[in-house]
Amino acid sequence: MGNKNSEFNNLDTKKEIILSLGVYELRGLARVLGVKSPTTRKREELISLILDIVENNDNISVGEIEKKGRPFKALSSVKNIVDVLSTKSDEKKIVKYSTYDEIVAFNQEMPSFTLQSSDIFPSSGVFRKGNGFGYFVDSASKKMVFIAPEQVQKYGIETGDFLECAVFEINNGSKCFVKKINKINGENAEVYEAKVFDDYAQVLPEKQIVCGKNILLGGRNVIVASSPVYMIDFVKPLLSSLKAEKKVFLGVNVCFEDKMFATNNLDFFSLTSNYDENIVDGYDKIIDAINFVERMKQANENVVLFVSDFGNVLNCLDNNFQEDGATTVLGHNEKSVLVAKKLISLAMAKSNGKNVTSIFVCNKFDVEDLFVKNELIKVSNIID
Repeated sequence: MGNKNSEFNNLDTKKEIILSLGVYELRGLARVLGVKSPTTRKREELISLILDIVENNDNISVGEIEKKGRPFKALSSVKNIVDVLSTKSDEKKIVKYSTYDEIVAFNQEMPSFTLQSSDIFPSSGVFRKGNGFGYFVDSASKKMVFIAPEQVQKYGIETGDFLECAVFEINNGSKCFVKKINKINGENAEVYEAKVFDDYAQVLPEKQIVCGKNILLGGRNVIVASSPVYMIDFVKPLLSSLKAEKKVFLGVNVCFEDKMFATNNLDFFSLTSNYDENIVDGYDKIIDAINFVERMKQANENVVLFVSDFGNVLNCLDNNFQEDGATTVLGHNEKSVLVAKKLISLAMAKSNGKNVTSIFVCNKFDVEDLFVKNELIKVSNIID
C-alpha cells in the first residue's frame, strides 16, 4: 500500500513540474519525447501529449540533446527536466547545500610565477577572498586576476569590493596579477577607508512614486516585459530618477543595445555577459553582483540592483550546475535555487534610510515558471 502511495505522489510531482513549464520548455521536452511537430502545437495540447507519455511509460530517457535556436529560450535544461520525470520517487537522495558561501567557496592556491609580461593594462572586477590572498574575474576578458596578501591587508579589502586595477599577465597569459589598485568601490584607493557601519534595524520598505510608477524602496520590484527589448519606455528614466550611491546592472546573455546602455552609463556598476558568449559565462557576473550588493549593504550604501532578465539568470545557473547531479526544486537545480534566492533576498530597508532596492525584469513567458511565480512574483511589487 505504501508503494502505491509513493507512486501516486511521484506522478503528481511530475504533473506539477510539467504544468509549471513555459511553452518553449514544453516544445523542447515534447521534441525529445518524440512528439511530432511540437512547434506548431498550443500549450494545452503539448501538456496533454506529454502527460500521456509520462503516465504510460515507466522509463523515460534521452540521449544527447542537440541544442538548437537562441540559447536561454527555455528556462530549464530540457535534459534536466527529463531526468526528473524519469526518476522514481525513492531512487534519488536529496543532497543539501546549506549555504551560499559553500557553493562559491574558492580553494585554489596562489599560482607560482613562471613568466611575467612587461605590459600593464587596466582590469576591473569584484573581489573574492581565497586562502590568505584574493582574486577577481576580469569583467572584459574573464581572466582570473590575483592580488597579493600584502595589498589585501593594506587596503582592508573584503569580499564584494569592486576593484579597478593596473595588472600584468603571468604564466604565458593564462592568469593576471595586480600591480596597483587604483579604485575601490569607485573611490581612489589611496584615500579609501573601509566603512565602519552601525547595525541599523531592518524596517519595512515604503512605496514611492518615481516617474509615475509605484516603486517599493528597499524592497523587491518586478517589471513584466511584453517585449524582449527592455531598455525602452520608462526603464531608462526610471533608473535615472532613482537616487542611490551605487547602481548595479546585472545582465546575463544581454543584447548589444542593453550592454551598451549599461557600460556607457557612468552611474552603473555594469556586470554583464554578452549574447554571443558561452551559456555559462554569466555565472561569475551573478555571483559578483550578489557579493558586491551584499558588501554595499553592509557598508550602509544606498543601492539599486537592476536585473535585466531574471529568466536568463535562472538559465545560466541551471546550465552551470547541470553536471553536479543535485536534485531539482521547482523545476531548477537545487544549487540554482539557492543562488537565485540569495539574489532575490538582497533587497532591504534600514532604519537609517539606506535601502537596497531590487528591480527584476521578467519576460511575460517567464512568469509561468513555478520558481518565478512562487519565489519572486509572490513576494514582489509589480510595477505597472
